[in-house]
Amino acid sequence: MADQLIAEHGPRAALRAYIEEDRAWRRCDVLQQGIWRRVRRELQRREAG
Repeated sequence: MADQLIAEHGPRAALRAYIEEDRAWRRCDVLQQGIWRRVRRELQRREAG
């Protein structure tokens, strides 16, 4: 999922993941919130090198 996000959004992939996590939080969708949190963490890990 992280690879797809990077391919679609490039350097803004982490921002997009954050937006999706926030939307899931606002909808009280715990499952989607957790998925997007893991994707965001993976993107941060890749940026750190």
